[in-house]
Amino acid sequence: MADLTIMILGQSLTDAVAIANIVIKIISIARTISDIEFTNFTHISTP
Repeated sequence: MADLTIMILGQSLTDAVAIANIVIKIISIARTISDIEFTNFTHISTP
């Protein structure tokens, strides 16, 4: 029974790490996009 609990905990930990990595990737992509948009905006607004 204890082994089963450890397996389930290990699996959910792996899933949590995978989800965290995906979230980090999305955030970094969003940051890159907003950086690009900000750069374009400042180029447009400066004569």
